[in-house]
Amino acid sequence: MKGHWPPRWLAFYQTKVFGDEAFSVRYYSQVVGIRQVSRHELFPDQPQDDKAQRRYYQLLLGPLQRRSEPIPSRRWRRITFIPTTWTKFEQAAEINELYRESALEERLWQQLKLLNIPAERQEFVTVKGRSYALDFAVYCAKGKIDIETDGDIWHTGPQHAPRDNTALQHPANQRTTGRLLPADDRKEYQQEYQRAGRCGRGECGGASGER
Repeated sequence: MKGHWPPRWLAFYQTKVFGDEAFSVRYYSQVVGIRQVSRHELFPDQPQDDKAQRRYYQLLLGPLQRRSEPIPSRRWRRITFIPTTWTKFEQAAEINELYRESALEERLWQQLKLLNIPAERQEFVTVKGRSYALDFAVYCAKGKIDIETDGDIWHTGPQHAPRDNTALQHPANQRTTGRLLPADDRKEYQQEYQRAGRCGRGECGGASGER
């Protein structure tokens, strides 16, 4: 939530327990107040152990409101927080349109939509007990493609690149294919981009909606 605090509005992503309304955002509320409280104040019936005095932010909400149209998720996925803007919230037709990331990622997202490539943004994968957030995950019938956009800043340092590429190539995640590319490696980037375009159009077997 760094850079997005304090929130002015809060919307709710509903999971499978909500039945027909699952995997979508339908309800939201205005944040009318924020205060710091202890865990014991939030859950007075729980045991008074070491956790009882931990401090939390409590968001005080106004009346629950319902969107005229839900914001669905194309894939059944778990979501914690998506910092976004009011404009994006009003205009979003599906979950991926809520994300507010770097300018480069936003440009690529627009191009993927133009090419009708059904990418998932900020998709989490777990390899050897560690979680990784993929900028774009493209699910195809013959494999999966990870597209990273932040280049040298995040992934090509002496510590980040070997770790991240190892994660993508690990046998536990062997159906995921992809390579983290430096931002200035234009030729290779274009080749990967063209490959993703062919995949999104069904030339590599078509997109799959299931994991």
